[in-house]
Amino acid sequence: MARLEGVDRLAGENLEGADLSRASLNRSILERTILTRSKMTGASLVRTNLRFADLSGADLKYADLSRADLTGANLCDANLYKARMSHACLRGANLTGAQLNSAQCAHADFAGAVLRRANLSGTVATEATFVDADLVDVDLGGGIFIGADFTGTSIITANWKDGEFLNAKLPTVVEVEPFPHLMSGPDKAD
Repeated sequence: MARLEGVDRLAGENLEGADLSRASLNRSILERTILTRSKMTGASLVRTNLRFADLSGADLKYADLSRADLTGANLCDANLYKARMSHACLRGANLTGAQLNSAQCAHADFAGAVLRRANLSGTVATEATFVDADLVDVDLGGGIFIGADFTGTSIITANWKDGEFLNAKLPTVVEVEPFPHLMSGPDKAD
């Protein structure tokens, strides 16, 4: 449980596979840092600069990324289960295949982000911004997106089942089909 708050000497470093579980890195500068496949379960990254960092395959379960700057970050296949990401900036981030299920993303900014095949089931993203984001094959089931802005978003073959979208700004054209791998019974797609 390292305490490295406000640290700036890790910017651009290679920390691939590092175990930073429960580490406190609040207000640190980790811009362009390589954190692929790192273990950051329960880490505190409040107000941390992770711009353009590579967090692909990282384990960020239960991490606190509140007000973190993840602009342009690579979070491909990252596990953000139950992560706290309120007011986080994820503009242009790559979250392809990321697990954000049950994450707290109120007021988060996902503008221009790629969330293809991402799991946002049970996510709370009230007043979040998804403007011009790519949400192809995304799972929004059971999520709370009250007041969220999806203007200009590509939401194709998404699972919306049991999601709450009260006062949300939705794109003009939406193609919704259930995920074949989530279906069961005789109607299952081949």
